[in-house]
Amino acid sequence: MSLFTSTVDKIEMLRRRIERTPRPTHQLMCEIIETVCPQHLSDRGDRSVQMRRWLDADSFVQIAFALVEWELPNWLVRRVAQENRVWWCAIAHRHMIDWGGEEEDESHEDMTLAVLKSFLTVLCHLPVDRETAIPPRALADRPLVPNGVGLGSAPHASLYGILIKKLGATSRSFMQQVK
Repeated sequence: MSLFTSTVDKIEMLRRRIERTPRPTHQLMCEIIETVCPQHLSDRGDRSVQMRRWLDADSFVQIAFALVEWELPNWLVRRVAQENRVWWCAIAHRHMIDWGGEEEDESHEDMTLAVLKSFLTVLCHLPVDRETAIPPRALADRPLVPNGVGLGSAPHASLYGILIKKLGATSRSFMQQVK
């Protein structure tokens, strides 16, 4: 790797490496942490201590979810599902989660690597300031509820059906969430 390679390039190389990797390894996890948040391996804070414990125990699932929570505080793992032996993970901005808006949906045969692949994809598309990053489609552009539907007029489960009919949602991930 070149000395002049940008962080985004390094993250993209790690994401592509995950695509070719069958399962997480200690070395891969350390490389991801060193690239994305090196302070979690060098500091003496609570998070660093916890991260080193997880690495020592090969608790890679906990590390993957902690990275999303700690490094993308305005984002959530929206869905983790297995379909035909392939794991799918969708990470969405907190403000977009109820609307099926912009999300990064990635797949891998290993659940941990699917989560990490989605995490790295989000990082590649975010501006440098992750704290204030908002997806391209702003929540303010969306109606609060569809025309003619009151907030309390439908149970939560059927609200998604109403949204699909009124808004014409076509996103594959949104449709899967509704099913």
